[in-house]
Amino acid sequence: MAVAVGAASLLVACADDDAGPHAAAATTSSGPASAPGEAAIDALRARSVELPSLAAGRPCPATRLWTSPSADLGPLTGDGPARAALANVDGAATLTIAPAANFGSAEWGGNKVLWALDATSPGPALIRGHQLDGPNEVRFDEGAEPSAELILDPVERATSLEGGWIDFPASMRVRAAGCYGLQVDTGSGTTALIFEAVPQPGT
Repeated sequence: MAVAVGAASLLVACADDDAGPHAAAATTSSGPASAPGEAAIDALRARSVELPSLAAGRPCPATRLWTSPSADLGPLTGDGPARAALANVDGAATLTIAPAANFGSAEWGGNKVLWALDATSPGPALIRGHQLDGPNEVRFDEGAEPSAELILDPVERATSLEGGWIDFPASMRVRAAGCYGLQVDTGSGTTALIFEAVPQPGT
């Protein structure tokens, strides 16, 4: 499955690297029949995560596409139906890693990241990711052991902002600095965001 990216150069920059160790096999759900919203999320989970790998030491091809689809939101990273308010450092999407202790965790640092979903997008969005130049995962939200996925469900948070967008406060969690990719799956397709995670100054 080809991953569509807001800026075409993101995948081209990594094209000559081998597929990384994180390529996930498609999964299927089992058990009782799911409710309509759960069925849509299960369908998104069935898509394998296909992000490029990046050789150690190569520059991180962080997303440099910024959009402002709503006057109620600041600049957002990317141009898909789900976008993140990552930090903009010299034009590149960046996550500043606050200490893990701030989250009550022994290893998972990170920072708060606001997400926004286009209210016209068909159904929920599923976000998963991992490090492109190393073995680490991206995780989400609070706690000592954060979740391996983030779900933006317009049914559960239906308050629309100016321009028809819905905001979702969240946290992005990582264990180490590096170059990371996020795969964003929605009913209208798959996009990717790439960001660099850097230590918080003084840590």
